[in-house]
Amino acid sequence: MASFKVKHAFDLLLNSVDTKLGALLDKRSGVTHVFPKEIENVGQFMKFSVFREFKYQRDAFDKATIDARIFLPLPASLTAGYASEYANEEVSPFGDAAAKNADKLKFDGTAEEAIGSVGNFISGVRDDVGKSGLMNIGAQVASTEGGAVIGGLMKGILGATLGAAFGAGIKGTIAGSGIARNPHMAVLFQGTGFRTHSFSYKLVPRNQEDSRKITAIIKTFKQAMVPEYIKQNHFFRYPQQFRIEVSKPDHLFKFQTCVLTTFNVNYHGEGGPFYHSLENGEEAPVSVTLEMNFTETRIITKDEIEEGL
Repeated sequence: MASFKVKHAFDLLLNSVDTKLGALLDKRSGVTHVFPKEIENVGQFMKFSVFREFKYQRDAFDKATIDARIFLPLPASLTAGYASEYANEEVSPFGDAAAKNADKLKFDGTAEEAIGSVGNFISGVRDDVGKSGLMNIGAQVASTEGGAVIGGLMKGILGATLGAAFGAGIKGTIAGSGIARNPHMAVLFQGTGFRTHSFSYKLVPRNQEDSRKITAIIKTFKQAMVPEYIKQNHFFRYPQQFRIEVSKPDHLFKFQTCVLTTFNVNYHGEGGPFYHSLENGEEAPVSVTLEMNFTETRIITKDEIEEGL
């Protein structure tokens, strides 16, 4: 009961004035960790909200129960990476011709117009492929698994020796003509990956209250990233998710819901086993270094960019 009153009084104090910290606090349940205590005096800072919602939906955070909130200064390095994935694919003469004639397909008019557009498309593909294109396709089949299949079929007709040479014969015919097959390569869009974020912190306690706060923050991150047993230990419940916010994101960027993928702690942040004594004979590291990596749970599209991500 006493700890609840202290927490309640702390939230009321932070929300009683119109401060940057108070604006970021959420009134839903959850313990709050702030480091350093005077975080509003260090400039920009980040809020990590740990919440329990296991469906990776767009509005998961709005429906979730917040288990913990962690306030830390902005890390020394803050980057946002964006990537689109493409692949170099061989589309064959038919695929190349189909791409060139795709604009002839019209399905937004009448049924007769749609049928007519299909005919125009087929005619365009046939004209663009031509006889040379059919020869190209024959060479392609001979050089892939199809050539082996054809060779296998021809064994029963021409015998093992002639059948095995059939596929090579097609390729030899092409080579003997002094020409090479055009693979009709194209760069095809595959999708966009999930954004990742890496943060590094060096936390230096000034007193025993700071040391205990750092220990609590580390435990909160560790607990949030691992699963828990359910159903008599036959299943795992997903780890919790994170909502990351910056106190003033106007000229920075926003984050989507994230999962914590790696979390590394170096308890000897000064390069050696340096400790200071606390009450009751406890000893705490002079500094602690945190390395954490997050992965967003949704891909980035133009809509998300418009929202400031």
